[in-house]
Amino acid sequence: MQIDLELNTYKGKLKVRQQGSVTEVLDPVRRKYVGLTPEEYVRQLMIRYLTDSCGYSINRIQVEREIIVNSKSLRFDLAILDYKLQPYILIECKRHTEQISNRTFDQVSLYNQSLQADYLVITNGIRSYCASIDYDQKTYRLIDHIPNQNQ
Repeated sequence: MQIDLELNTYKGKLKVRQQGSVTEVLDPVRRKYVGLTPEEYVRQLMIRYLTDSCGYSINRIQVEREIIVNSKSLRFDLAILDYKLQPYILIECKRHTEQISNRTFDQVSLYNQSLQADYLVITNGIRSYCASIDYDQKTYRLIDHIPNQNQ
């Protein structure tokens, strides 16, 4: 079940600058300018969506944090923490030209082995999917929205 987040409507809210030959974007979570790669562009649009449309505080969003899964050091794209500061939503961002596939969902699921978030989201900025995880039944189901801060 695909979700249309209309992420491009947030591009005007990004603060972009040119540093020599490098284009950078201000990441409001990390509070610094970072290189504006295609994946970073999707990540920054997603951050704007989460804060502006879903009502999440910047203080509850984590960006590119390292986690250990099966003795491997990995980095997730975005995580939203709940009120107990536990992972609530885990988000994997891909560049807009990359197709969303089972492999993408496998990647975010692997990261979630360590984090145990309630929801998993994958997006390439054009196509987005959200899954609700049921740990007791060891299943998931695709849902038609990304939960906002009040859910």
